[in-house]
Amino acid sequence: MELESNHATEILNNLNEDRKTTKDFCDFTIKAGGKQFPVHKCVVGSISEYFKKMFTTKVE
Repeated sequence: MELESNHATEILNNLNEDRKTTKDFCDFTIKAGGKQFPVHKCVVGSISEYFKKMFTTKVE
């Protein structure tokens, strides 16, 4: 189980490093308070019901 925990932490650390530097894998931008925050939809959607619905609801 320890290996899985370290692997998950490494993945999140790498995604965060990408978000702060190259933004190669960022696929959404949250704008708030006059600032822009590049994010990963899979990360934001996994922790926020609001964003999960935003990203998964199809508008016709």
